[in-house]
Amino acid sequence: MDLRDLAFFEAVADSASYEEAALHVGRTKPALTKAVRRLEDEIGARLFDREGRGKRLSPVGLVLLDKARHLRREAEAATREVGEVARGEHGTLRVGSGTTVVEHVLPHACRVLAEQAPQVNIALTVGMSDILQDHLRKGECDLVIAPADAAAQTEFAARTVYRDEMVVAAGPSHPLAGRTVALADLAGQEWVLPSRSMGTRAWLDRVFTSSGLPAPHAKVETSSISALPALVVEMGLLTFAGRGSLGILTEIALPETTLSRSFMLLTRRGTALPPSAARFAEILTELTADAPAGHA
Repeated sequence: MDLRDLAFFEAVADSASYEEAALHVGRTKPALTKAVRRLEDEIGARLFDREGRGKRLSPVGLVLLDKARHLRREAEAATREVGEVARGEHGTLRVGSGTTVVEHVLPHACRVLAEQAPQVNIALTVGMSDILQDHLRKGECDLVIAPADAAAQTEFAARTVYRDEMVVAAGPSHPLAGRTVALADLAGQEWVLPSRSMGTRAWLDRVFTSSGLPAPHAKVETSSISALPALVVEMGLLTFAGRGSLGILTEIALPETTLSRSFMLLTRRGTALPPSAARFAEILTELTADAPAGHA
């Protein structure tokens, strides 16, 4: 059943005559007459009965008019929703990020997205870089914001959206907190660290080993960034974290163990972003284009 024929039939049903309906839809009377006849042939019943010099809907026509109006509303809604999706104004954005970016970049970007596209929902996964990259690899995230590393930049399309510094930190009651320390003072301490597959962990290991010191001993290895501060304080450990995300922790200042790092917006190569994700990537780029290091 042709939707255009249904639209012409609806116009005829809502008008006093074929002539009036033809003017309303910008077609000729013969075109509307043919549309109604095609529908009658397809259904096998008359849609209009003669009533004096006019017309009225037949019982079959009444049923079809109700269905035609329903189909038109559904078609209009589908066109509107598909258009919203195409413009990035509808759907679900699946984004992965570490806590540093969640705290300093995403709130503003998410607010802008909500203002521009209130029908877009956000599914946010917070975790370690290697876990997030695996989500991206499997198509479980549309985009990921993670610390830059050479392997990720080779595998994924990448651009910098944030910068900060990684520092050694401890709970405020740790014996080294508030003291002037040397690298050797950190040797032999126990740490909360991510796995050795993480680039920041490998960098920290090299700082110690290149100075003839043992690599930091991870008393706790975790993929849960949010668990780090509590673990560090409760167990009296050291950790290596973004300066802007220390929270209750205290920085143990040491130039040798301060790492400037960049966060990259990662997307799968050769795969077009969903419109909502493309819109969000544009928002992130605009918000961070002129931001100084360590700020969003």
